[in-house]
Amino acid sequence: MKTNKKILQTKQALQNALWSLIERLDIKDITVSQICNEAQINRTTFYKYYSLPLDILTEYVEEMCELSLQQNSEKKGTSSEEDIYRMMLDICRIHYENKQIMKIYMEFHKILMPIIHKALLENLGDQLNESSLNKFISGGVTAIIYQWSLNDYQQLPEEIAVMLTTYIHRLSGVPHDGLLN
Repeated sequence: MKTNKKILQTKQALQNALWSLIERLDIKDITVSQICNEAQINRTTFYKYYSLPLDILTEYVEEMCELSLQQNSEKKGTSSEEDIYRMMLDICRIHYENKQIMKIYMEFHKILMPIIHKALLENLGDQLNESSLNKFISGGVTAIIYQWSLNDYQQLPEEIAVMLTTYIHRLSGVPHDGLLN
């Protein structure tokens, strides 16, 4: 148990160091040495957990999305539309509240699709019989969120979540409950 706490503290120190450096430098210019100096951790320890500075960012975003989606699946709504809206709102809020980090993540990865695909499968699995339809919808959601980030998150998360929920219901053929009107 002590080891796990130590690992978490080390990863948190590396993450904090990266966030601090991102405020001053472009992530492409940040080196492992700079992160290690900022975190006061040696390079060997860094390489024990990560290969590149970008790996810290990737791990953070994926864990944040996964945690949000887990919490969302525990709060089942009264309808599939409510569930989809809540899921889309959680994803949009993560982006909105972490604009700088998410913008960098999207710039390098553009791969929210697997996260969204999994979430849709968990929430609409029975209604999205076709795997290709789920992938199509997941790709569309990812593209809209990516465009939102390119536009500096001008709309509120609630606006984007309503739009995404509406599109998902239109494409999936799931009956529209009218909750979002």
